[in-house]
Parts: sequence; C-alpha cells; structure tokens
Amino acid sequence: MPHATWERTRQVNLDGSFYVVQAVANQMKTQIPQGGSIIGISSISALVGGEFQCHYAPTKAAILSLMQSCAVALGKYNIRANAILPGTIATDINKEDLADVVKRENMIKGPRWADLERRMTLQDLWSSWRVTWRSM
Repeated sequence: MPHATWERTRQVNLDGSFYVVQAVANQMKTQIPQGGSIIGISSISALVGGEFQCHYAPTKAAILSLMQSCAVALGKYNIRANAILPGTIATDINKEDLADVVKRENMIKGPRWADLERRMTLQDLWSSWRVTWRSM
C-alpha cells in the first residue's frame, strides 16, 4: 500500500474525527445548559479488520478508543460520547466481494447487508428510538 493511502485514510478518519470532537466538546462545555452527546462513526472493521483494510481498520479502531476516552474525560461536563460500529453496507466498492460466497463466509454475520437505497420504515425508527432509550 502506498504511504499516501495510509496518511490520507488516517487524516480523514482519525485526525478529522479528533478535531471535530475537540471543537464540539469545547462548545458543549461552555454552553448553558452544559452537556450533550457526541457520536463517533467507527466500523465493525474496528473489531475484525479485513484483508484489504490495513489502512482503514486501525483508524476505525482508534475512533472507538477515542470515544471511550472522551466518555471518561467528558462525563463530568454532562457530555456523553459513544461510537457506532456499522456493519457491511452494500456499495459499488464491495459489490464483487459480496457476490463471492467464500468472502461472504469470512465476514461478520448479520441478518442482512445495509442497502443505501432502502427507505427507512416505522420499525426502523422505533428500533432506533428503543436503542437510544436503552442506552440512556
């Protein structure tokens, strides 16, 4: 992998996340009422990696760790920090991998792949509310 690929992925995924979290946390600490919720977008790749993800997976693992550290550091300001780890999303980039039975067998199992064209349903909305409620 070219060094430029590593650098660009780290800069966008990790450095970008850090700077946004820093700016948002500073705002939440000084606003009245103090507090808020910060959500970092990690990936299931943070936990398992992948054959062609040597540049991507470490940055997503770092975002998970960043959110864990922020949760500890910012809790005293009534600021929550969490990460979400989406699974595989079917896109043109991974179309061939998802069509390959052997590669699919080595992926994290889930009820279905996320589809960017799918419209949200009432059940989706209820489930997301329930998850938010359960995490409070």
